[in-house]
Amino acid sequence: MDKNLLNALILVALEVKAQLGVTPTVLDLRYIKPLDEELLKSVLAKHDLTITAEEASLFGGVGEKIAGLIATNNLKTKFVSLGVRDEFVRHAPRSSQWDEAGLTASNIVKICKEYLS
Repeated sequence: MDKNLLNALILVALEVKAQLGVTPTVLDLRYIKPLDEELLKSVLAKHDLTITAEEASLFGGVGEKIAGLIATNNLKTKFVSLGVRDEFVRHAPRSSQWDEAGLTASNIVKICKEYLS
């Protein structure tokens, strides 16, 4: 995960806490393999909602791996994966591409409100 995206997600977590009064956990899954399944299962079990955010393709990405982990272990967390859909990404400033992929504070706060209300 790019350090800029990680920093942005930390700010989003603070915004979620301020608006909804819940304390999110931000994990940097820098390397998809090997996936620390035991650590992830313990974190996922403590949350009602899990959102993955990645600047890469959703197809074959970390969100797909986390969804599989949730399903195979019958974890009760709701799940949303944000990232680049399997389609052409137009050339644009990074912030515009993040907007297109839903990687914005307002979108993540909106998702949290929808799923946690």
